Amino acid sequence: MVTLGLVCAASAWGQTGFPTKPIKLVVGFPSGSSADVTARILARKLGDTLGQAVVVENKPGASSNIATEGVVRAPADGYTLLLGSVANTINAGMGKALPFSFANDLAPITLVTSLPNILVVHPSLGVNTVQ
Repeated sequence: MVTLGLVCAASAWGQTGFPTKPIKLVVGFPSGSSADVTARILARKLGDTLGQAVVVENKPGASSNIATEGVVRAPADGYTLLLGSVANTINAGMGKALPFSFANDLAPITLVTSLPNILVVHPSLGVNTVQ
């Protein structure tokens, strides 16, 4: 029994940790967009922390639906990540049938950024409230 236990323990010690290959960070917006810049900063820091390359892949179009569908269809092994945005929330609430469920097919990891928004109009319009 002791020998068997040592053999099993040795095989467990021989396993490599995550990650063992580059990680893909998919962005649903074009190169140069604020989401792309954020992803590239995140990829560098994440790569340094994990000791593995994190490659940013831009898949723009359909308000990030193309990128999201690609990530949903990828193997669920942690090597393909999506930089989600408010567009994903808006898409889910538009009433269109999507080939994925953002809430059910993906798992959140962390909040990366929080960006304030402001609504402005030209002063000559005379508008002071949203109503």
